[in-house]
Amino acid sequence: MRHSLRLSLILSTILCAHVALPQTDAFLWTATGGMQDLGVLPGWQDSNGSGINDSGVIVGGLFKTNGNRTCFGWKDGLGMRYLKGLSPTNSSAVAVNNHGQVVGYSLIGDGQTHAFLWTRESGAQDLGTVGGSSGIALAINNSGQVVGWSQTPTGIVHAFLWTQETGMQDLMTLTHGTCTGCESFAEAINDSGVIVGKLGHHEGARDYAFVWKNGYLKSLGDLGGVGINGGSEATGINKSGQVVGSAAVPDGSGHAFLWTETGGMQDLGTLPGGSGSSATAINNSGQVVGSAYVPSGQLHAFIWDSTNGMQDLGTLGGPGSQAAAINDSGEVTGMADLP
Repeated sequence: MRHSLRLSLILSTILCAHVALPQTDAFLWTATGGMQDLGVLPGWQDSNGSGINDSGVIVGGLFKTNGNRTCFGWKDGLGMRYLKGLSPTNSSAVAVNNHGQVVGYSLIGDGQTHAFLWTRESGAQDLGTVGGSSGIALAINNSGQVVGWSQTPTGIVHAFLWTQETGMQDLMTLTHGTCTGCESFAEAINDSGVIVGKLGHHEGARDYAFVWKNGYLKSLGDLGGVGINGGSEATGINKSGQVVGSAAVPDGSGHAFLWTETGGMQDLGTLPGGSGSSATAINNSGQVVGSAYVPSGQLHAFIWDSTNGMQDLGTLGGPGSQAAAINDSGEVTGMADLP
């Protein structure tokens, strides 16, 4: 889809000031404890949890109404701490691996956004671009491979793969038979180096979710959507190669999906009475998280599994919530409105 819930949220934090009414806070959700408010650091208005590792370390962003933002890390017992990106007032952390390596993006001047990799030993490292002005890192696996998207010298957006050995590489130059003029976005990578994201034509053709493996790119299809917005986008992958994302259905709304090599694309549906949904992540047990509309028109975070289907995770007392990531213990992070 041209405007998925996840990508629209990411782009909105880059292109405009973060204004939230009511206040939104990062949360940690567990099956036994429900949704816990992680709060904000002094002087900041809003927070957003975007990544969680298997130790329960959460990373994300802190926001002010003037558009300033900075990164945070959170751990049970230690609370929320600052995490320094490339800019102290224009950075967001997006994902964290089990070694505590963090990726995200920072505005570095003149509207340029650069991807970064943060480690405890070295701080934030600028990962650069593939020749254009801007780039964003969206995921990192436990081998330290990073994926995201970057502008090329012509301004077209291409997916990238970054490693310590090779630096940032345009994923399309590593791919057999991709189309000339296509845009691509890499949004997740598993520990085997399999990448998922979306591919489309910058002049207006529909987007398609893809899996990239060993130089070959496979389209995952769709859920029967029609027209330019009738495509799909992949946002998460686990070690078994199960893929999640969102795809348009015939009525024009977006639905969360689960794709497998043997079963193809499965529509995960919506919350009762809701009009749409979008999956953002999947863990190695096959639990899926994302956001879905409820009858009031608000988004609520959800968790899905093959036994219980889609379950509403609720809010922090306000109207809405969104889930961004899940670890292998089933712990979820995201953001939720306060009363």
